Amino acid sequence: MEDWYNSLPHYFKQPITTPEPDNFALVRNRLMWRHWNLRILLYRPILLRWASRRWTPTPGSPLESEDPLETECRMLCLRNARWTISSISDFVNNHICTRLGAWYMLYFLFQAGLIPIILLMTDPTSTDAPAWLQDVETTKKLLTHPSLSNNRLATRCLEVVNRLCSPTYTSSVSDGSTPIQPPMLMQFSDQLLNDPMFGTVTK
Repeated sequence: MEDWYNSLPHYFKQPITTPEPDNFALVRNRLMWRHWNLRILLYRPILLRWASRRWTPTPGSPLESEDPLETECRMLCLRNARWTISSISDFVNNHICTRLGAWYMLYFLFQAGLIPIILLMTDPTSTDAPAWLQDVETTKKLLTHPSLSNNRLATRCLEVVNRLCSPTYTSSVSDGSTPIQPPMLMQFSDQLLNDPMFGTVTK
């Protein structure tokens, strides 16, 4: 994938230093969103395996020390998700969003937005939790952007995000107190970890 990216013409790569027309902006950004999405898909099973171990620990066994390479993969998954969210935010603020553009945005945004949600649900007391929460809030703002005001799919995506991150849960993270995990989150996590679309998770 690195070789593929390095072989791209300079006008397709990040960051862009000159203004670009709306139609080309969609083509270029869509290519980058796909690139980052593939990387998310590569690393996501490792993220879900880590989450699965924390959500369903073996009774009586201590929490295993984590492989540094798995930690790095988790961070790379988050990094590519953040690049996606940031790029989509830049796109909607600087270019006209067509119906086709909205479809691509939602497809890649929703998958990217799930990554900080999984991290936040799994380790809400982490020192990185406020940053993950900010990623989630950015995702929610994008889903309510005026260009998507009449998009029913955006509404459905926002409903899912809101179900995963209840106000009580997110407010406790943002103010630094110890969050109480709602039962809804615990129930959904089992569904999430066993959903085939997220890949096979080996505990």
